[in-house]
Amino acid sequence: MILLDTSLSSKGQLTLPVVIRRRLGLKKGTRLSVELRNGEIVLVPKRGFENLRGFLGRDRGSESSR
Repeated sequence: MILLDTSLSSKGQLTLPVVIRRRLGLKKGTRLSVELRNGEIVLVPKRGFENLRGFLGRDRGSESSR
C-alpha cells in the first residue's frame, strides 16, 4: 500500500503524485472515473476505447472536414 498526500487547488483540482502515476501508467489526458464509496473518494483509470477518445484528433476522412 502506498499512502501519499496531495492537496485540492482553489479550482477543485488535485495532482496525483508521480509515484502513483508511474505505477499505474497514467499519462496526460488519461480519463478517470470518480466514485464516492463509504465516505472515501475512489479514482479508477478508464481503460480501453473510452480512454482513447480524441487521441487521433479530428476525423480526416469525413466529407465535412474536406
